[in-house]
Amino acid sequence: MNHRAIALAAALLPALLACGELDRSLAPAADTHTIVYNIEEQPRSIDPALTTELISGSVIQHVFEGLTNLGPNVTVEPGVAERWDVSEDGLQCDFYLREDSLWSDGLPVTAHDFVYSWTRVLTPETGAYYYSIMTCIENAEEFYNWDPDSGEPRPELGIEAITDHHLRVRLTHPVPFFLQLMAFMTYMPVRQDIIEAHGRTWELSPETYIGNGVYRMTDYERDYMIRMDLNPVHRDRETTAIENLVWYMIADAQSEYIAYLTNSIDITYGVPYPTLPDIRAHIPEHLQNLPWIGIYYVSFNHRPERRAFQDRRVRRAFALALDRARIGLEVTEGTRRGAVTFVPPGIPDADHVSDFAANSGDLVPNYQPDEARRLLAEAGYPNGEGFPEVSYIFNTSVDHARVAEMMQAAWRRELNIDVNLENMEWQVYLDNRREGNFDFGRGGWLGDYVDPMTFLDIWMTNNSNNRNGYSNPEFDRLIERAWHTRDRDEYFRLCHEAEQSLLEDGAAIPVYYYSNTFLQNPAIEGLNITPMGVMLFHDAHWNLETLAEAGL
Repeated sequence: MNHRAIALAAALLPALLACGELDRSLAPAADTHTIVYNIEEQPRSIDPALTTELISGSVIQHVFEGLTNLGPNVTVEPGVAERWDVSEDGLQCDFYLREDSLWSDGLPVTAHDFVYSWTRVLTPETGAYYYSIMTCIENAEEFYNWDPDSGEPRPELGIEAITDHHLRVRLTHPVPFFLQLMAFMTYMPVRQDIIEAHGRTWELSPETYIGNGVYRMTDYERDYMIRMDLNPVHRDRETTAIENLVWYMIADAQSEYIAYLTNSIDITYGVPYPTLPDIRAHIPEHLQNLPWIGIYYVSFNHRPERRAFQDRRVRRAFALALDRARIGLEVTEGTRRGAVTFVPPGIPDADHVSDFAANSGDLVPNYQPDEARRLLAEAGYPNGEGFPEVSYIFNTSVDHARVAEMMQAAWRRELNIDVNLENMEWQVYLDNRREGNFDFGRGGWLGDYVDPMTFLDIWMTNNSNNRNGYSNPEFDRLIERAWHTRDRDEYFRLCHEAEQSLLEDGAAIPVYYYSNTFLQNPAIEGLNITPMGVMLFHDAHWNLETLAEAGL
């Protein structure tokens, strides 16, 4: 990308806006066989077993393929498995793999690859943060927690390669969304011989980053760009229109915006919210604002050594002091609305029709400052007196900073508490969250599948994604009961009860519901953008008629 061109455009942009001349050509950034997309940050890892991030998950979804794929409207479609059988009790799944499924170097993909890959995730030495998403597999928890010094044999996982093309999976309890999980990044297969030969460096080079998806990596420059082309041995290579994908890593939102306006990228990761009025006025057809099942929230550190937020009343006071509706409207220019639940809108309830979040009601009412002050005084801090010094952490972003500053002002105004703000680079922020080095800070969670459980079980005491030290035996009990019921109505009732317990305990402060707001060249069609925010290019193409009408 030409940084001088971007800098020049940035200098000219105010003048263009003042003249009402802001425009963006429909011309592709490269050509009609290529899409150039910005993923914002350098992925922490693109190893399917190690990643936890949306940006790396999007990369993985193109280089790898699971047993199933997610089609439009989250329909479950065949992937490596051409068909499957689920037992009547929901505890056994038999997957029958395609015999023409190949790794990008031509070797066959077999059931043994899945046994190895899933076992690797459930082996503590791997360091898979997302291992808990597999604990529905029989003996997975026991396998992961096995003590080699116990003298007991290691439990046998409920994963079995019956033949090279027949995989059997046994579950501890029925999982209504299990077939969706088979398309999730943690369940993707990886190659044992490659990983054993190259260790943790296998994901850093196109020569060793061998996948089984419709694309393969051809170039990787850390902190800059990933390039892909079509996997020459994938069954869908002839029917996939986009031959090349380029993934840039432009972290600064304004720089990304300039790159889009100068035709350097075709699709952005996001939009700088202050630019939305100009975008709506001048290039509205480029703006996308799609549903996204995700929640932006304040994450408390519940570990005992962090005493500031040990009292539920304090946590609840900090929540009720915020006008979250105003934060959502002002920071995001009306694209995201204030949250009153932790499970966001967009997930159907038991009846398959009504919305789970709508049925939950206002679990955390918006802006009740008098009640906030009463709770704080009841907890022993009248008018904020004696409250310990605390810091709120967030990763570098203009929008995160605006949210933090609005909350800081509210806590000072309503509770008479001064909160320090600590802005951190992405990797530093992640490390501090995972290691518990924070008082409270920005949290964000995007659903991994369309079910309320994806927002609830992450709060269980032993869940690997519980980075807050939260533990509530009553909440754990409700989730366990939900896991083990086969009655759909009972399952959703228990999920509602668990969410209510979670928020009455002040586990977190839901701030606003995410929406997927970005810029896209209108000549691109066929994108599959899941409610989980994953951008899938498998069916994308350029509309040549639209380009021709634009003189291109």
